[in-house]
Amino acid sequence: MMLLQQGRSDAENLIIVDILNRWAKVHYYRGSFVELESLLRSQEGIVELLGNKTQCGMYYAWLGMSLWANGQSGSSYNYLQKARSIGDETNSKMIIGYASIWLSFTCADLGSFTESISFAQEGYEIACQIKTDHYLYFKSLFAFSYNYAWVGNPAHYKPIVKEMIEYGEKHSHTRCLVVAYWSEGHMYSTAGDSEAAIRSYQKAIEVAIDPFYHFSSQLNSLVRLFQSGRMDQIKAILPDMLKYCDDTDNCFFNYTIDAISAVLEINNGYLSTGMKELQAIKARTKDSDFWFQNLIIEYTVAKVYLEVLKPSEPISILTMIRNPGFVLKHAFFAAKGAEKHLKKVVLMGNEKGAIGWVAQATLDLGILCKIKKRSQKASEYLEEAIRLFSKIEAYCYQEQAEAELSEIP
Repeated sequence: MMLLQQGRSDAENLIIVDILNRWAKVHYYRGSFVELESLLRSQEGIVELLGNKTQCGMYYAWLGMSLWANGQSGSSYNYLQKARSIGDETNSKMIIGYASIWLSFTCADLGSFTESISFAQEGYEIACQIKTDHYLYFKSLFAFSYNYAWVGNPAHYKPIVKEMIEYGEKHSHTRCLVVAYWSEGHMYSTAGDSEAAIRSYQKAIEVAIDPFYHFSSQLNSLVRLFQSGRMDQIKAILPDMLKYCDDTDNCFFNYTIDAISAVLEINNGYLSTGMKELQAIKARTKDSDFWFQNLIIEYTVAKVYLEVLKPSEPISILTMIRNPGFVLKHAFFAAKGAEKHLKKVVLMGNEKGAIGWVAQATLDLGILCKIKKRSQKASEYLEEAIRLFSKIEAYCYQEQAEAELSEIP
């Protein structure tokens, strides 16, 4: 293979690196990030010898992006900063722009939102200067959207969604429209409007052509269907998603799919198996670079406990017989378990400034206290949740909190 030949000149090596950079987009839109990382790594020694060339800057940017997609945000950050340095030295706006927008995603996953928004802004400004790179433009806008989704703040979305849809329609750019509809879905989701979010993600599914964008759209829809309790629709989507992950060795979706699969087990009456799987995921994510994976698992476990406690949905005798371990270990202590995990979500959210997550967990703490007949404490939590939801314009969640509060005697 040409990539493995020894004794190439610097000029030949630069051509190879340029080919790798161009070919990287094929892997990107396919979603084969493990393969891309392996391909790029195979030439890392050669790139290090070439010094600060523009091709090397883009190489490090693509390597940093693939590491992010493979769950290695710490390493991703280092390579993307290396790319930015080369961009500065070679005065390449393109390298700085690409490295910046991908750094925005990496920093968001590390929970560094101030830095992340700063990188998104830099990438957007460069995209506006270059004007001819559609990917750089719409991806920089989506970087803002990605951050607001994890912070849980819908208030900043409207102008971003409007700009992306107008740009996508003006240039007949389907990839831009896909991420525009993701952003629109994220806006509704963080407001608590799951039905509107699902409609937006469905629009993304309908226009997506590339495998990675198609299945990312499916994943977004899957999460909202899960939140809406539409388990039959989830079961219909999961097989194709699992096959895609196997075919591409894509680990980008794994934690979310594994968590949903575990809750499906619980929903089907296999409480012990499902909770065991959730706890295993929690153990795997403990040292992960993705801070939000830890938060989501904490919140998912809390919601399972909360569902167990709801008087309208008691555990059946058959389910109790089938899951004696769960009943003994979890069900009898569900209130303490729910409170523990919800307070952990509040703590983690406050540490990162993820106000939307704090508000949702606070709402659930209010519901928990209401179930346990702790009316004064329930009122305090619900009033705080209403205040937070009002601040970020999460109208559906706010209405839910107000309805819960109105029912307290």
